[in-house]
Amino acid sequence: MDINKIGRLLQSQESSTLEFKQEWYKLDSKDKETSRRQKNELIRDVLSLANGNVRNVEDTRYLIIGADDNMSESGERKLYNVTLDKPVTAERLLKLVNRITDPTLDTLNCEHVTHHGVNLLVIEIPVSPHVYEITERIDTPKRSYDEYTVFVRKGSEINTASSKER
Repeated sequence: MDINKIGRLLQSQESSTLEFKQEWYKLDSKDKETSRRQKNELIRDVLSLANGNVRNVEDTRYLIIGADDNMSESGERKLYNVTLDKPVTAERLLKLVNRITDPTLDTLNCEHVTHHGVNLLVIEIPVSPHVYEITERIDTPKRSYDEYTVFVRKGSEINTASSKER
């Protein structure tokens, strides 16, 4: 990813096409329940970006790991080095997400980027004409979702899609 592009994204607010996470999901936790819920949260986050919002159907979506959700008054966002137990690749993410997604995501990009000496992970989700739903009930750390749920982003929030949005 172009260093100027990552700089512009880091200076932007969370939106229907952009989300920030301070740390990588605990996918490989020794606690199986934590691992399961974290995987489901990652799936929810990726699908909410993939589905986007009706106002942003033509914009590429980004999930940036290693950046605080909030910006300071001076417009700076605190950055955190991303540490991983196992390598994160696009193939690994697609396998995880597509296990319970209909239709399946065709592609996404996963890139490690260094910005001002801090290692970040950027997941880029290309534009798609599809609406993605989960094919089984999932539990995340904060909430449970039923089978056939469609996630969308509205600003910085993740919601379930209304029938009109679907």
